[in-house]
This record gives sequence, structure tokens and C-alpha cells, in this order.
Amino acid sequence: MISKQPFGDLVAVVPSDTLKLTVNFGPTGSKKEYLIDAKNQRGLYITADGNLKIMSSNGNDETLAVTAGTYLEMMVKRVYATGTTATVYAAIDGIGQVP
Repeated sequence: MISKQPFGDLVAVVPSDTLKLTVNFGPTGSKKEYLIDAKNQRGLYITADGNLKIMSSNGNDETLAVTAGTYLEMMVKRVYATGTTATVYAAIDGIGQVP
């Protein structure tokens, strides 16, 4: 169940066909990639219209037509590079750095 409490931050998603949900986070010029997992993921915020191809939390691939300003209260394992044309941010509570 997704908490109705406010989330901690919005961070840009790095779409990937091979990595789990990854985001860029940090000061401008020194951004690092971080993995987002179910413990700290709250949803996805769309900032530009397009298609969003995801792997759902139960492992199914889905492609959604999304519009800017949409907040999707869902947890995903991956946002694919191939098939995603929308700009996506993750609503998170915390992050863990990619090794």
C-alpha cells in the first residue's frame, strides 16, 4: 500500500532496458545514479507527454500513454529506454547509491 504521507523528493528517472529503476540525484555537475526500490519509491510524476514503458512491481511489461502533470501512484521495477518517450520523475523517500 502506498502511503498518503508527502514524499521526500522528485528525481529524474534514467530509462534503461537493463537496469532496475535508476535516477540521477545530486548537485548540478556532480549527479550520480541511484537505485530506487520498493522501500523508498512512492510513484512516478510525468513532466512531458509520451509513452511510458515500465516493468511493473510484479514483473509485467506495460506501455502507457501519459500526459504531463500526471502522478502515477505505482511502484515499478524498471522504466525502459526503448518505448519510453515521456519525461519521468520518481517520487521518493530515500535513495541508495548504485555500486
